Amino acid sequence: EAGSYGKEVRGLNRLHQFDKVEIVQVEHPDKSYQTLDKMVKHVSNILDDLELPYRLLRLCGGDLSFASALTYDFEVYSAAQDKPHDVAIVAAYAWKPNISFSGSFIYQTGKPYTYPEAKSEFEGIIYPFALSRNNSRTPAYHRLDLSMDVAIPNKKENGRKGSWNFGVYNAYARKNAFSIFFEEELDDNGDPTGQTKATQLSIFATAIPTINLQPRFLSHEEICPFYPHYPIYHLL
Repeated sequence: EAGSYGKEVRGLNRLHQFDKVEIVQVEHPDKSYQTLDKMVKHVSNILDDLELPYRLLRLCGGDLSFASALTYDFEVYSAAQDKPHDVAIVAAYAWKPNISFSGSFIYQTGKPYTYPEAKSEFEGIIYPFALSRNNSRTPAYHRLDLSMDVAIPNKKENGRKGSWNFGVYNAYARKNAFSIFFEEELDDNGDPTGQTKATQLSIFATAIPTINLQPRFLSHEEICPFYPHYPIYHLL
């Protein structure tokens, strides 16, 4: 699901896409509430068996649909959103009337992940496993983006009709960790060594230059000097 409804009370995460499961069962009206209680217990048992932290919310009347009389939400804890520190710094400088520079620096605490603390072997294959969940964190995420905006002069209109933007994403080529997974280490011949190694996956782990043209369209006042005193369709 993706949508901005409820962002004022539920946070900015509501603006992004998130996954959810809706459970519906057709039942006789006289047994609907009893069936709903059983469904809530079934879901609670599944989450407890999976050892996933969650909280149970009963929706208020304003959040219910027209056909609903009672609705419960299970909100499962997302380790990817566990970031105690999240800082963004933005700066801009106008060097000339048609040239400006801007930059942004982002710092976030690394995401939790599960680090294996033991291993077992079955049929010659080594399987790492952990005794606790989310017992470590990836390295901190930080990135610097830079850009320069050059306005294109329009001598006929004595104004501007667009601009060129030159930028660099991840200016110092930080290799931020998207995820960390574990696999058995292989030797030069491709044979397993019996050791487990951690592998970091990084996305856009280099500086990426960008360039784009941002055109500017004339307004009605610029197209027709008489606007809005005379509607433009009267002049056609």
